Amino acid sequence: DIEYYEIDLKYFNKEQVIKEVQDYQPDLLIYGLTDVFYQNYYKEIRKVMDGKIAFWYADYVDDQSENVLDIDLKDYIDYMFVSNNSQKEYWKQKIGVEAHFVAMAGTPVKDIQFDLQYNNDVVYIGFVTDNTKRGDLIRQMMLKTNIAIINEQGIFERMEVYREMPKIYGSAKICLDISYTWDADKYTSSRYYVIANCGGFSLCKRFVGCEELYPTGVGKVYYDTAEEFLKLKDYYLKHPEERDEIRQKGLEHSREHHTYKNRIKKILKTCKFLK
Repeated sequence: DIEYYEIDLKYFNKEQVIKEVQDYQPDLLIYGLTDVFYQNYYKEIRKVMDGKIAFWYADYVDDQSENVLDIDLKDYIDYMFVSNNSQKEYWKQKIGVEAHFVAMAGTPVKDIQFDLQYNNDVVYIGFVTDNTKRGDLIRQMMLKTNIAIINEQGIFERMEVYREMPKIYGSAKICLDISYTWDADKYTSSRYYVIANCGGFSLCKRFVGCEELYPTGVGKVYYDTAEEFLKLKDYYLKHPEERDEIRQKGLEHSREHHTYKNRIKKILKTCKFLK
């Protein structure tokens, strides 16, 4: 019941973005992209609005990554939120603002959707990137089993994949759930939450803190190695009743704990807009 307005940087140039913020005058502005910092929007925006500004970085970077943000932002943002629990101090050192943990989430479907064209044994949506632990592990799996890879490069083609995700994840027998790294406490890609919010059953690469988010058997069954994944894949392909029970538990757990409404409430409470 809170009025809000979304500004998409793909459709507005810098001058339009600043004018939209100035005209709307939000009590709280949440940055969801780093573009505003790399392109110097943030200084002009701070000048034209009186409300609080937060930055929610829903990804993982470290000093080995490209385009690491390393700017003193203490005069330009009031709150920092990061989607893993291990980089709060890292971000405070980078931008000079205390960081709080707010995980990513998903939008729960009303009913699990099935579409025969997406009835894959195993599906993975995303890049299989070279020279990464994730890419190496996926390729080990692909040597011994068929995995349907769904990935698009263009913005509009990728948006179509996003729109189809409830059907893709809801129809697949098994969703391959794996993130860029698994060593950071509670870091995972949005895939982790989206699969469960779509009612998908996933075999998920174990990561630090994962069972605090979704316990084993609640939307997820965890594995550590390619060999363990393959054994679990064979087992659950033969036991659809168990898969369906786990996927339903995951969807119910998502509705209660892992929605964007829950995350925004946490941000609003931290920013003292809600008690």
